[in-house]
Amino acid sequence: MLLSALIPLGIFIFQSTINKYSLILTRLMHRFPKLFLKLMASDENVLDRFLEVPAAKLTYKEYFQWMISRLPNLLLRRAVKRMLKWKDIG
Repeated sequence: MLLSALIPLGIFIFQSTINKYSLILTRLMHRFPKLFLKLMASDENVLDRFLEVPAAKLTYKEYFQWMISRLPNLLLRRAVKRMLKWKDIG
C-alpha cells in the first residue's frame, strides 16, 4: 500500500524536474531567439546536443547544464568574430 502511494509521487517529482528545465530552456529560447538560432547554426555541437534530448540520450537538465557551462565561451567567440568582421569593414 505504501509503495503504491509513493510511486506516483516519484513520477510527479521526475516530471516536475523535466518540466522545470524544459520551461527554463523554452523561456530562454523565446526571450533570445536570435542568439539561440545563431548559436545552433554556428556551433554544430549545440544543435547535436539539443537533438539528443528528444532522442532520450540527454535530459533537459543535462543539456541545460552543458549549455550554461559553455555559453560564455560561445558568446565570446561570437563577439570576437563580430569584432574582426567590423575591423575588416572599417
